[in-house]
Amino acid sequence: MSPYSAVLQYLENTLVKLIAVRPACLLLPTTWTKHAPLLQRLAERRNHPQVKQAIERLELRNSRLLQSSKSIPFVSHTPAGRVYRLLDSVDYSHPVRIEDLSFDCMEVIPDATQLIAVVLEWASSCYREGTHRIYLTVRLLRKWSHLGADVYHGIISYFHGMSWVTACESSIAFKITAELVRSKTFAAGRYLQWLIATGSLGHHTDLSLVSHDSHLGKQLLT
Repeated sequence: MSPYSAVLQYLENTLVKLIAVRPACLLLPTTWTKHAPLLQRLAERRNHPQVKQAIERLELRNSRLLQSSKSIPFVSHTPAGRVYRLLDSVDYSHPVRIEDLSFDCMEVIPDATQLIAVVLEWASSCYREGTHRIYLTVRLLRKWSHLGADVYHGIISYFHGMSWVTACESSIAFKITAELVRSKTFAAGRYLQWLIATGSLGHHTDLSLVSHDSHLGKQLLT
């Protein structure tokens, strides 16, 4: 094998590993059309189902990101957009100053119910990846709970409107709630009472009260 071929093979192997382990590094919506053909040729050459599926998911995610940036050009100027920026800019290479971050978010959106919904939307967004979202959100919600915010009401209000939320990975919100139950920040008993009171266990009309809630109920009881 020539030195050129060896280097090329090394680069391809590194890229395949990156696709499998850190696909978020390739979320490049503005330049995706330039790089996508190269990645697709790589998938064809390797002929590996996992690589093909990963590139297909990247294609969908980059397309959604590009459409989102075009349809909402001023999102970063809204209160929710400013909170998203705060959360996206957290440097995990150093200890996270959760107290400072929580107060920064509260300064942007003082209303606890609205702020909780925005943070849950950020964590559940399919445009982001990584379990760090779960743990950062849990720490923020615990902090706000200690400061007197009604985290239970905020989460339940968010679940009420989940059927209207686009680009949302509901499983992330359920995992966050399960972590809060584990730390006794969220009352599982009150939630089950709410399920019964709203009739969510016996009717199949509202996805926000059935599919999502039944899934969460199972997680809370396991």
